[in-house]
Amino acid sequence: MIPLDEIALRHGTDKSSAIHGYAEFYDRILGHLRDAPCSILEFGILRGQSLRMWEDGFPKATIYGIDRDLRHVERKPLTRAHAFRLDLTDIHGIQKFALLHGPFDVVIDDSAHTDDIAQNIADAVWPLFVKPGGWFIVEDINSNYENVRSQGQFVHWARDWVLEQNEHGKLIKAAPQFRHPSNEIAQIIYVPGLMAVQRMA
Repeated sequence: MIPLDEIALRHGTDKSSAIHGYAEFYDRILGHLRDAPCSILEFGILRGQSLRMWEDGFPKATIYGIDRDLRHVERKPLTRAHAFRLDLTDIHGIQKFALLHGPFDVVIDDSAHTDDIAQNIADAVWPLFVKPGGWFIVEDINSNYENVRSQGQFVHWARDWVLEQNEHGKLIKAAPQFRHPSNEIAQIIYVPGLMAVQRMA
């Protein structure tokens, strides 16, 4: 199977190793879905480069992309992915979309990179519209530190997820034993610029 990064480079998405290098990470955590029926939802699609990467890299996937402006995407038609225009400040609009098309195996936020939008998306889709064992991923979280529209950094908000996860643990015979947390988090992975949260299977 062609490495996802090779496909990302071909389509010019910033997920490739030429820029952020996220495609290699996605190959590691999503490799089992590459040839499986699955559903992928991405917020923030710009000119549709990443949607074309998902199309070629996940040939059996149903792919959705959401952005507030689709003019750039429409200049080069997509093959299988479906692009929708949606106001990401409207949490109820996001929930309505997810109710109609979800749940999803993978949800990626690569949109405005501001705290309010990131939290809107997270509150709208997690965990109800992420399938058990599925992933909720936020890209470019480092950009929140310099974005003048950010109020408190999404990474600080995400840190509370880690703290809540740990609060559900208890020590038995000096070894951590974790009960199922109410927030349904199986694991949280951080790589530079990206945070991935997996829902319990």
